[in-house]
Amino acid sequence: MVLVFAISIVSCKKDDDGDNTFLLNNTNVAGSYALTFFASTDVETTTINGLEIVSTTTTTGDTFQLDIIFDEDGSYLVDGEYRESFVVDVNGTVTMEDSEIIVIDNETGNYSTNSANSLFILDGTIYEVTLFNQTELRITSQEIITETNGDTFRYNEEMRFTRQ
Repeated sequence: MVLVFAISIVSCKKDDDGDNTFLLNNTNVAGSYALTFFASTDVETTTINGLEIVSTTTTTGDTFQLDIIFDEDGSYLVDGEYRESFVVDVNGTVTMEDSEIIVIDNETGNYSTNSANSLFILDGTIYEVTLFNQTELRITSQEIITETNGDTFRYNEEMRFTRQ
């Protein structure tokens, strides 16, 4: 009898909590966001005459003034600018450092969502959703390509958006 009482208290508590899940779907994504974080890493590994060459390009964004509007119909509009700084490292030696202003002038594209797998598909690129709620959207992407000659290319990217 004590067991039945304990189970009924736990189940009543859970029922009272309700479902506070914010589902990943086009309706819930729709709105205006600001880009607040961008980072990517591009690693190329190749072998030349038996010597492995690893080239790593690390890119970070800052000075964000970029807005994106996601429409419920799966289209989006991006407008604004931000700065990208990048460092190229070849086998442990920095070979280049630079930055550039990225200007995006009312560019459009398409997106879709997959709630079951926590995926956000942006112009064909598949991103894993690491955080989605009423105020934030965080997505990451990873692509690995191995060519027949053994060269590999690995690209990782993360973007964070805040709802305006």
